Amino acid sequence: MKIIIIILVLLMSCSTIGASEQSEYDTANDIWYNGQPKKAISLLREFIKKYPKSNLADDAQSLIGTAFGNLNQYERAISEYRKVAKNYPTSNMAALSIYNMAHTYYYSIADFDSAKACYKRFIQTAHSSSDDKWVNIAKEQLADWPSEKKQTKEKNSFKSTSSIRVDGKKISFGMLADSVFPILNEYKRSEPKTTQIWDYTLTVTHYYAFDNGKILVNITFERDDENGPYKISGIERKVLK
Repeated sequence: MKIIIIILVLLMSCSTIGASEQSEYDTANDIWYNGQPKKAISLLREFIKKYPKSNLADDAQSLIGTAFGNLNQYERAISEYRKVAKNYPTSNMAALSIYNMAHTYYYSIADFDSAKACYKRFIQTAHSSSDDKWVNIAKEQLADWPSEKKQTKEKNSFKSTSSIRVDGKKISFGMLADSVFPILNEYKRSEPKTTQIWDYTLTVTHYYAFDNGKILVNITFERDDENGPYKISGIERKVLK
């Protein structure tokens, strides 16, 4: 009887989540939820390092992938999702991470072959009833797979990115227009497209051509008030074949 009690206690201690453990994860999650993905990534990595056997470690790793997606670093997001399936193969997040990979490949990168492979693998590996909703979505996605013509169109469309390099200089989200224009002035650009969003928000988008017209980039600048400085609020890039 004593042996059974000891085993039960050990099993319970392995499955429970400590208060400080839960608190640290919740803090990182809240920071991510409130629009600070970079800070959240740092805290989530620290959490995994501190609690490698935690029942929340797989959730933390998955959230790292989502945070990189928020930063438009889609290849990095896929790499982080892949770690969930590799490092936590028996967790409830393992199969869902494969779905997240498929979703990112399809909607953010337009890599349709990789997306299809991941959707199929997800359907094969999803066994939890909580995954049923996503399994049905994956099946519907495969049943309504885009034609080759539509795939080509999607691949040739502009893709969001967090930064670009021009003449070795990095241009990234949040930079002031005054610091960006000196870098871009020598390049051909179209007439700006201006959009009024709210009474106090104005966006201006410039279209640039680089590498003899082989690379097209849309850079959107935004200001929050009439006299405020313009900052980069969006970058889209397209490579012409």
